[in-house]
Amino acid sequence: MENEKGLYNKYIITKSDGSPVNGEYFVLRLDPAGEQSHVKASLAAINVYADMIAEHNPKLSDDLKNRYPHESVIADLQKQLKDAREENNRLGVKFDKEVERGKNVMPMN
Repeated sequence: MENEKGLYNKYIITKSDGSPVNGEYFVLRLDPAGEQSHVKASLAAINVYADMIAEHNPKLSDDLKNRYPHESVIADLQKQLKDAREENNRLGVKFDKEVERGKNVMPMN
């Protein structure tokens, strides 16, 4: 079922001691009981986050990757990439190897 609400305030976030937090937060559901497209997106997002904080906080990065493995997400993405390559080949489209290796991707700051 499609959610037509988009981005809206659904949760009230506080620190574990009950005190208020400053800033803006976005909640991801990471357990497998949720809607599967959202679960896969959440697992991919948390693993990207873990990769990006690895240098600054390696322990948290490792903890997140161990608690929320994303092999199924990787397998799905690899299948999608394989299917896209096959479709490109069928259509005679050449795949840009620099993009594949991330050379033409805008760096994150």
